[in-house]
Amino acid sequence: MATSLPRILVLGGVGMIGRNFVKYCVDNDLCSYIRVADKSMPEISYFSERHKAAFASDIVEYVQADLTRDAHVDRAFKADTGPYDYVFNLAGETKCGQAESVYSSKVRTAPLP
Repeated sequence: MATSLPRILVLGGVGMIGRNFVKYCVDNDLCSYIRVADKSMPEISYFSERHKAAFASDIVEYVQADLTRDAHVDRAFKADTGPYDYVFNLAGETKCGQAESVYSSKVRTAPLP
């Protein structure tokens, strides 16, 4: 009995870790569907040709979302094609040039179901 491949949501999938994770999943046929939610757009994120090819895969869908905003989080999780099997939170801020209060205001917690 064959099992179907998982459907995943990758939060922060355009960043350095996220884009490599998506590429790995595509290259190794690990998923049937990958939704990437990130505030940065792949088209302006200095992707290598290999990353561009992975994001151009038929199984990858990108949705622009600022994950510090509730409505954007809801949009990221809403899939017309069914629920996700796994959610990977790879979102993060790596810049260190702002006051700590700026970073603190961008932290969002979500209760477990």
